[in-house]
This record gives sequence, structure tokens and C-alpha cells, in this order.
Amino acid sequence: MIDDSFIARANAPAFRKKLTTFTSRQGLHGTEIIAHAGAVLNACGVAENAPSIYFKLPKSDPGGGSLWDFAATACLFNELGLPASDIHGRPLCLKPGSRNQSVRMVQVEQFSIKESLQVFRKFLRLRRNRHKMSDPEETPPKKNRRRRRRPSSPSATSGNADRDSPVPQNKAEKPTGLTGPSKTETALLPPFTGLCLEQIHVPSSRSECHDAVDEILAAGIGGFDTEAKPTFRAGQKSGGPHVVQFSLTDKAFIFQLHHHECEKATSELIASPEVLKVGFGLQNDRGQIRHRLGINLNHVLDLDQTFRKMGYRGQIGVRGAMGVLLKQCFKKSKSTTTSNWARPDLSPRQLTYAANDAYAALKIMEALELKGHL
Repeated sequence: MIDDSFIARANAPAFRKKLTTFTSRQGLHGTEIIAHAGAVLNACGVAENAPSIYFKLPKSDPGGGSLWDFAATACLFNELGLPASDIHGRPLCLKPGSRNQSVRMVQVEQFSIKESLQVFRKFLRLRRNRHKMSDPEETPPKKNRRRRRRPSSPSATSGNADRDSPVPQNKAEKPTGLTGPSKTETALLPPFTGLCLEQIHVPSSRSECHDAVDEILAAGIGGFDTEAKPTFRAGQKSGGPHVVQFSLTDKAFIFQLHHHECEKATSELIASPEVLKVGFGLQNDRGQIRHRLGINLNHVLDLDQTFRKMGYRGQIGVRGAMGVLLKQCFKKSKSTTTSNWARPDLSPRQLTYAANDAYAALKIMEALELKGHL
């Protein structure tokens, strides 16, 4: 991340070349230099484009910053408990009039700053909402204004009787049920440790699919989920599911249905009464499975229904359930959720996303059993 004026510098091409060489040596490829806005917005942009850095020179150079630029950026990161340093890793010198900040750089870790900023933004929104709710200038409720326009009743106290009517009391006394933790609350919990790439298997040949089916049947139970290529236009059909995932206690199998052998293997497992499929929101998968494979999803445990019996409203989902039972944060990337699941070769991020969706359901089921809910 750099300021707009920095790209006009004569040595900007040399800087780009050196940065690309350096990142390649670090195993990072596809380096992109983004000319963004000012200091603080560029600092936020680092979080949105992680892993990244914000490079800024002192004020005397084009594209450089004043004391305020460095102070604002350092203040933001320090409040979030994140590092802000010069290019040598030393604390920023923020004394007024200091000219010894030859080259400044803010370096941010890939995940912690992004998550922290998301929590910070949500905190600000919640604080604004509380200010609105505590506004001292109270206006009369709309219902009261409508009552004033009605013809007055013979009783002088009828207005008070209307305001004291039992209707709102009944609404207040109506049980609301339990609710899962919000995204803001779960973001503060320690992260859930899922499966790594070495524990994820992607069968494609007949022998690989046969071995995977045998292992899942032998286990008799597995975390289950499906993924489909998203649609973005009205009336557009997905044609999914394109991916079906099964997770055991120590590994996961990702079946891509464009392989004939994978489609055959998943059909056998999905229809089998010998394998308990454990997941969340499985009702949503039934229609796609019936349309794509022509079979019914049999022998399932939908954990959303389990939590509903425990008193939770609606669909709690894997994120909320993870926060309630295991007190851990289960992160689901929206960009990965809406990625192309029909592609022939899934990315490492897609593989870990799909595997841990199923794996998390299995771990939550185990926690429910320990607590006596199953």
C-alpha cells in the first residue's frame, strides 16, 4: 500500500522491482502495489489486502507523511494490540520536529489485524446505536399520536387505560428463546483448530474413491456438507452440489462430482443407512442432492434441529454452535463461500474451508454427547 503521489517518484519502478524480488524470496508471489488513499485509510487497506505492508516516506519527500500520519496509524494499531514500527523494526519516533524517520513502514500480520479491525468497526456501530437509544429528546410513540386523533371516550382516563392495555405486556412476557453469540462476540474467542491440508484427501480415481468409501463406511459416522457454485442472477441455476465432503475424526475426504467415480462414491454414501451424516442446515442440501444425483439424503443428524430442541431460535449454524459449546471462533470466509466450487482444481483455501465445515460439525456433535444433549 502506498499513497497516490508516491507512484510519481522517479525511483518508483526500482522500488517495485526490489519489493517483488524480496517477496519472491519470502515465498510470496503475485505482489501488487496499490496506490490508495491517505495514511489511516491506507492502514485499514492493509487489513483488507493481507498479507501486505504500508510504505510511507517522511514529509520532505513526495508521497511522504507528516507526524500526524504516522501517529494516527500507530495509534490505531497500538489500540488493537498490533505492531507499528519503522522499516528496521524499531518503535516509531513520534516527537514533534523529528526528522530522523528516514523510511517508515507499518507491518501487519495477516489475520490478527483484519479480525481486530472487523471487531473494532462493529464496536463503533454498536456504540452509535447505543447513543441513539439513549437520546434525551424522547418523542411520543406513534401509537400514542394515533390515539390522540381518535375520538375521545366518555372516560377521562381512557387514554391511560389504552396505554396500560395488556397487549404490550403480553408481548414482553412472551418467551423469546435462546440466541447464539454474535459474530462480534465469537471473533473475540480463541480460534478453532481444524484440519490441515495434509489431512485432506481428494480422491478421483476408482481405487481412491473405493478406499475412501470403505473407510467412511467402517467409521459409520462422519461430518457432512456440500458446496455449490454460487449464482448471482435471478433465475440462474447452480447445477450443484459440485463438492461433497465427509470428515472423520482425523481426516476429511473432498469429492468433486465432475469426476464420475466421485459421483458414484458419494451417491453410495449419501443413500447409505450405515453412515450417519452430521451437519448443519442439511435441509438445504436435500433438494440439490435429489436434483443432481436423483437420490435422497438418508440417515442424517441436523445439528440445527438439535439446538432448536435445546431452546435456540432459528438456525444457530456452525459458527454460533462452536461459540456456545467449545468457546472457540470458527471463521468462515465470505469470499471462499462464494467462490467457484465447480472449478476442476480446488484451491488450498477451498479445500480447508470445505473439510473444516464438515469436521467442525463432527466436533460439535462430540461436545453435545459429552454434555448429554444427544
